[in-house]
Amino acid sequence: MHSVGINVTGLTDMARFGTAFAFLAQICLGASVWTAYTQWLWRTLMKKDMTFKVLNSAFGADTSVLSLLNMEMWKRLKVGSVMACLAW
Repeated sequence: MHSVGINVTGLTDMARFGTAFAFLAQICLGASVWTAYTQWLWRTLMKKDMTFKVLNSAFGADTSVLSLLNMEMWKRLKVGSVMACLAW
């Protein structure tokens, strides 16, 4: 299909490829952030004592955005809380 001398089919294919590439990049970035978060969390838990409420929120942060509402987690795990917040 042509419109004013522009190959519309080619533009559509490029837009599809660009959308697929952006989606793949987002998935890869999210997976790498959550992997880094989990590794950081385990390393931090070896050094600090945490309450069960903080542990539950910290380990649930990758599956539930509501875990980020725990203020005790924000006080005890500042870096992890910011990582989880940015990943969402």
